[in-house]
Amino acid sequence: MAMRDRTELRKQLESGLPVLIYDFDGREEETDMVFFAGSVTWKSVNVLRKEAPSQHLPRSSACVA
Repeated sequence: MAMRDRTELRKQLESGLPVLIYDFDGREEETDMVFFAGSVTWKSVNVLRKEAPSQHLPRSSACVA
């Protein structure tokens, strides 16, 4: 398991890059893509919709916040 220090993770999140978090073997065994809300742009949302679509929402659904 690769763990990064908190300072590096914080810098990555604040710069707008996602962090991938893997749910351990034997549980859901999925990877979540996490963005810092303060740095989310339309490009971030586009990446989420293309690369990490929810299994609970059709890809064509619009998300309204």
